[in-house]
Amino acid sequence: MISQKISECLSDRTGSYLIPLLWYTGESAEQVRKEMDAIRRAGISEFIFENRGGDWFCTEPWMRLFEEVLQYAAACRMRVWLLDDSHVNTGSANDSLKRPENAPFRQQCLRIELMDVVGPLSAGAAFLPEHTAAETILAIAAYRRDGRSGECTGDPVDLSGSIKDGLCMLDLPEGIWRIYFVMTADPARQGMFANYITMVSANSCRHLIDEVHEKIHDRFSAYFGTVFAGFFSDEPAFGNCDGQYGDDYAEHRMGQLRRLYPWSADMARLLAARCRMTEDELMLRLPALWDAVSPGDTALRLAYMDLITGLWRENYSCRLGDWCERHGVEYIGHVLEDEGAHMRTGWGCGHFFRAMAGQHMAGIDTVLGQTIPGITSMPHALNQGTQLKNTLFYQYTMPKLAVSLARHNPRMRGRSVCEIFGAYGWNAGLSFMRAILNFYLASGVNHYIPHAYSMCLPEVFRGDADEHRNGGGFTPPGYCMSYLAPAFYAGGFNPQYGIFCKLMRYAQRVCHLLAGGEHLADVAIYYNAEGDWVNQGAVTSLDEVCAALTRGGFDYDILPADTLLRDAEAENSRLRVGPASYSALIVPGSTVLPEKLLERFEVLAAQGVPLLFAGMMPERTEEPDSPAMASLPGNLYAVPVPALAERLGGICPGRLRISPAMPELRYFGMRGEDGAICYFFCNEGRTDARFQVAATENAVLYDPWKNRLFRLAAEPEGIRLAVRPQELLVVIFNRDEPGLPLFRSGEKAMRELPLRYRISLREAGDAGAFRVIRENSAAVNLTVEENLTRFCGEIRYEAEFDWDGVSAETLVIPECGDCAELWLNGSYCGAEIGPQCRFEIGGKLKPGRNTLLIRTADNPAYADRPADGSGVPCGRALPLSKHGFVGNVFIL
Repeated sequence: MISQKISECLSDRTGSYLIPLLWYTGESAEQVRKEMDAIRRAGISEFIFENRGGDWFCTEPWMRLFEEVLQYAAACRMRVWLLDDSHVNTGSANDSLKRPENAPFRQQCLRIELMDVVGPLSAGAAFLPEHTAAETILAIAAYRRDGRSGECTGDPVDLSGSIKDGLCMLDLPEGIWRIYFVMTADPARQGMFANYITMVSANSCRHLIDEVHEKIHDRFSAYFGTVFAGFFSDEPAFGNCDGQYGDDYAEHRMGQLRRLYPWSADMARLLAARCRMTEDELMLRLPALWDAVSPGDTALRLAYMDLITGLWRENYSCRLGDWCERHGVEYIGHVLEDEGAHMRTGWGCGHFFRAMAGQHMAGIDTVLGQTIPGITSMPHALNQGTQLKNTLFYQYTMPKLAVSLARHNPRMRGRSVCEIFGAYGWNAGLSFMRAILNFYLASGVNHYIPHAYSMCLPEVFRGDADEHRNGGGFTPPGYCMSYLAPAFYAGGFNPQYGIFCKLMRYAQRVCHLLAGGEHLADVAIYYNAEGDWVNQGAVTSLDEVCAALTRGGFDYDILPADTLLRDAEAENSRLRVGPASYSALIVPGSTVLPEKLLERFEVLAAQGVPLLFAGMMPERTEEPDSPAMASLPGNLYAVPVPALAERLGGICPGRLRISPAMPELRYFGMRGEDGAICYFFCNEGRTDARFQVAATENAVLYDPWKNRLFRLAAEPEGIRLAVRPQELLVVIFNRDEPGLPLFRSGEKAMRELPLRYRISLREAGDAGAFRVIRENSAAVNLTVEENLTRFCGEIRYEAEFDWDGVSAETLVIPECGDCAELWLNGSYCGAEIGPQCRFEIGGKLKPGRNTLLIRTADNPAYADRPADGSGVPCGRALPLSKHGFVGNVFIL
């Protein structure tokens, strides 16, 4: 036996790794049960119930409906999770923060305004900055500016007590002065986040638990830990922004004058203690959060971010996780990671690892055009607009954040989860879905939240019956209340749903192999949040480092400072963190590096751990009196990012030796619970990847889509492999099964079949016969030739051909749409996902006359759009897949 897990996959006896969202927008219990049945048909046994709009969440009618959901789930042996608020984003506490009595739990932020004056000034005055009645000026500090650099330096002059009748009385000596007005921010500046909890207040976070989690437990405690699995938080945030997904929603860094920063009544005391100063001194030093004010600006920013991210971990994440554990359930979810938000404020969480610390899975999401198969190393446009996505982050950093956290947080037990598909639109058909699934699977992510099952029918399929259920209520800007493609089942109107179910079973199999075991990472990368926090000087991009290592053939974990300071040690010239071992530590360089972290790096390097600074060496620590680092120990040095992989290869080669180099090849290695060494290979490129892996013993290849095993014979140069674009294959090394068919890494010559077809259509939702549209026709572009610009349904191709009896094993449709099924001489050859569909036909082809039937299926991409072509909210970034297929098929 290869392994127990492989055996379980071959018989489709896997665990449960898929937890789709099920949107509720006011439908009846009967309708919800029908959608639950659709989820079960996909081989999925759990889901997240998400309230989408309306004002009914946690009301008595909603409670009765949710109890029916739980009862039906129990009867179906399903598990139910609940999105823990009345709508996304988590944090409104069921919109209770709008009520006046809950004002103490609302967000509070600080903002700043400034003016420059020339001294000396005495007995003069300045207007106070314009501010609303909801804003209070907390401190006024004047700093002398350097005559050459313009930098603010020295001790501030306190003008806080000089306010008189809307004026600030000025008494300043000679020089150029910058006056800072630090004030509370009017909540109106925060848009929807004005009525959200704040992570810097324990009482505010507890209010969410009281309003949602406790009420659910009071009513449904009998289901907790059995049918009711737990709670899901969706994109909680610091919220110190305007609540819009604008162009700079992810760029909320320290040192930006226009920003708001989170605050609370306790913050002055807590931050002053960290900075070793009085509260009065701190208030005068606060301008350093917004502007370059030295000495001490880097130390203050670092202390501030360290404080608020620690408060998130303590007040929110771990408080919720602990509460769930005490009540026999689990806590999962994700924050907004996009474009650096994972280590910044605004929509972000300040520190990915701390924000997720209390959860039971490490969550991420890719639901809004973040990943485009085939684009791996350059920015790409989103939805035909002018906004570009940082491809390097989504391709190389984001999945590894989740996998790394899951590995080193004991609460998570190695479980990572990705919310996937979402608002890509119907254009994200089956071939697209499998491609991005394969990418995240080959990155090691082992649970998924398909987004989403919706019970609201697309407009084009509603007919005379109004199936739309829109409860109104409040949702964040840009969020659809009830329906957002792709919606998978679509009330039975998605013709691809049958093969979508096969795709979900495929995902369950690969996840089953990924669950448990030990990740065989090559190196560790420091999560350089601290360098980003201080925003002083240059910082090497974490994303660029991750990209350079991946494309250079190295796998890695990302480790935060907390882990490196607490758990890292040297062992036999390797970095050891718990059971994990790494051959080197890579530090994305920054001008400023925290003193305690630099000291730790020096110790590890002295103990023999190869430690490379990527891009640059630090110049100083955060301390105001830190001396310039003219020299560091010789075993600490910088390497240009493009040279990282080559330099590492000379010091500590990766575990897997591949030739030739394959920059577009993603792989993930692990040692299974039975000791088997498995590698998951995914070709992210646009052409076949053909390579050798250094190995002296035979191996076994598992094709999870076909659910079949093949033998890999070791040759003198190693094991030969061929992985097609966007395909995923699994190799189990040092295992041999002589009775298995041999895997072919090369291609036999293909014979073209220029067939003529009878082509028939059947509309989505029509259970009747197919309608013939073309006789004796080649496979043509039906969108043009038959004007199928709004068609959604199935297309059937029937043909006959003569065969000379030569042995053949495979039929290929090179230019297919999303999917196809094949019958040869009445024998079913399976379902394949495009754009190139390859069917195994061994033993099904016969000499003489043969019959062939190909059936393809669209999703509603062409049909589900307004008649005037406007108003397609998502999916514009992707081309629509072709109807059926074009060109000739081949046999080899």
